[in-house]
Amino acid sequence: MATLGEIATVIRGAQATAADLRHLASEKHTQFRYIAVANISAEGLLTGICPMISDPSQRFGRFIIEKKCLVLSKFAPFKAAVIEPKAEKYLVGGNMYIIYADENTVSAEYLCAYLLSAEGQKRLHSLAKGDALRTVSADALRTMEIPAQTAAEQTRIADEFCRLRGAVAQKQAELSDAADELQRFLSESVI
Repeated sequence: MATLGEIATVIRGAQATAADLRHLASEKHTQFRYIAVANISAEGLLTGICPMISDPSQRFGRFIIEKKCLVLSKFAPFKAAVIEPKAEKYLVGGNMYIIYADENTVSAEYLCAYLLSAEGQKRLHSLAKGDALRTVSADALRTMEIPAQTAAEQTRIADEFCRLRGAVAQKQAELSDAADELQRFLSESVI
């Protein structure tokens, strides 16, 4: 077993206030988006549309995701997702952690699958503090033990996680399309 701090870099997201986010909000298309906990599903998917923001680099540059990483919510229920920016860059909110896996040791997908698993959730809850609002600190997160798996086993787990997560995303898109079609029918038909 290795600790998360030994196989990954963990940083807290940007401490942006509501006023900061209003100031950064953009109606125009930009290469920057803001990720909040609400944008992460229980299945590890980035859901909905992350709001576009103007360039936050000057104040929040350290919290902009430009390469593949994992994001994890700071509060229970603990949600995680792998973010792999392509054309867009993401500013991560302060209620989440940014976890850069040492890809020579562990993949972000394997870590995400573990953190979302029953065992991973159990460990996160054991590290969390608080009664009404369970919170895990960055220091506690760094001490979390991650099961040692062979590279082949990590790859197998990560591949299956990605396959199933993709199937969920496809079904959710189909459901959304069907719901839109139903709403169009109901708004256009005369009964």
